[in-house]
Amino acid sequence: MRTLILCIFFFSQTSPSPQVKIISQEFSIQNFATALITQLDGDADVVYWDNDNILVQTSVQSISSHTSAYSLDYMIGKGFFELDCCLIDDAKTLLLKSKKINNSIFYRGQKQKTKQVFKIFIPKRLQYSIQ
Repeated sequence: MRTLILCIFFFSQTSPSPQVKIISQEFSIQNFATALITQLDGDADVVYWDNDNILVQTSVQSISSHTSAYSLDYMIGKGFFELDCCLIDDAKTLLLKSKKINNSIFYRGQKQKTKQVFKIFIPKRLQYSIQ
């Protein structure tokens, strides 16, 4: 009997596995664009490819112990992780950034925290820099 109670206590103390969702967004770009600057909140891995479009795969991971898959689906559905790609300055430079500035969601009085990791596929002709 004592062993059973100890096992139940141990399993109730382990943290649940983190929720992870992957979002893919593709941007068609003009042929005269020569550079890409990113302003993203998270790590970015850049892959050069032979396509003329930019493809961004965003991996969103819950780092709050109380965030559910439903909460992540809600945030994704409301566009919290959507990106915007626009021309800046001389109209030859593209800026890739988050659309929403305030991504705060509270559940039961606690802020939902997420970690974003980006995998960006860009045309070989573009120069890449982080801002």
